[in-house]
Amino acid sequence: MRVALVIDRMQPRRGGAEAALCAFGRYLVQGGVEVHTFGIEGPRNEDEQRLAPGEFHDVSGALGMRQKIGTRTHRERAIGAALIQAAKEASCDVTIGVRHLPEVDLYWPHGGGHLATLEAKVKAKASARGRETRSVTAKPAGRHLGFLEMERGLIQGGTARRIACVSELVRDELQSAYPESNPSGRFHVVANGVDLNHFAPTGRTALALDSGVQLPAAPDVPVLAFLARAPELKGLAALTRSLATLLDQPWHLVVAGPKSYRSVESDLQRIGQSTSNHGPNRQSERWTYVPNIDSAALLAASSLVVQPTWRDPCSLTTLEALAAGRRVLTTLANGASTHVLAGAAAPDHGAVSTTDCGSVIASPSDELALGLALREELARTQAWT
Repeated sequence: MRVALVIDRMQPRRGGAEAALCAFGRYLVQGGVEVHTFGIEGPRNEDEQRLAPGEFHDVSGALGMRQKIGTRTHRERAIGAALIQAAKEASCDVTIGVRHLPEVDLYWPHGGGHLATLEAKVKAKASARGRETRSVTAKPAGRHLGFLEMERGLIQGGTARRIACVSELVRDELQSAYPESNPSGRFHVVANGVDLNHFAPTGRTALALDSGVQLPAAPDVPVLAFLARAPELKGLAALTRSLATLLDQPWHLVVAGPKSYRSVESDLQRIGQSTSNHGPNRQSERWTYVPNIDSAALLAASSLVVQPTWRDPCSLTTLEALAAGRRVLTTLANGASTHVLAGAAAPDHGAVSTTDCGSVIASPSDELALGLALREELARTQAWT
């Protein structure tokens, strides 16, 4: 069998959909499947060449990708059509895609529904600016209208034979958005996977950071871990506003992942002014910012993982934290929250659902519930070192 993996950039180190698709491709290769990958950008170095499965086919030349192709919508359509055409010309039996395409055998939308993503982004932006979010709605325009049209064709139009959803949240939102999509037999829930050899339960350890940075907190002080490349979308503003009401409690927040300190500076200053910096890292008595960190090491040093997210179809950080035996505080907007709830009833607005795995609130907009959940989780973790 010849399988085509279709994506814009076949670059495993980008993470997310790229890493997942490449990992799946390597699994297929190990099973004896002939894998071909198609994209407009290929592996960037020897390390990515080693991780990328099968033979890579660069379609950028056929598209003239060194120059712009009309509008962004026209460009996206052209890319999708070229990728599928290249897979057909290579006589592939099955196509697997994670981007919007004119047709595909297996559609694997890691980001979930496009409109739901847009809604979350505008609400997160409003929240970060201290605005009310209940009446905020997305108004798709330009390329986003094109994305929605292509998504409708794949799901409701039936040009995707099967749809793999990373969580029940994604399945439900797609079926709700496209009620005529004939869901019987087409939708399959397959959660993101975790390397259980790398993420396993351990006792709490000290956190060693680059540049000699040490956490300015006693060993018995709870360490709260916030891991995100997109801090606004993952609820950092709501988190720091809630933590600002808990300065009577001992805790230290580690914010890891955002590429720029400027993107988190105003949020972190709510809970303490920067007192030192070591290269790209910044610190105060209450928080530490690091753009890059080994997530397994941070989880091993943490008491609680906090993800008051506005949008996460199936948070890999949540799954890794649970695999590492760490409690998680998150929201129903996280598709992986079902694993934290572990069979418990989902919380209503204003409520907190607490289980052996952590706590879940309905929305990051409910900062009273978030503050209550944080206080309860701190009470649980303060005695654990």
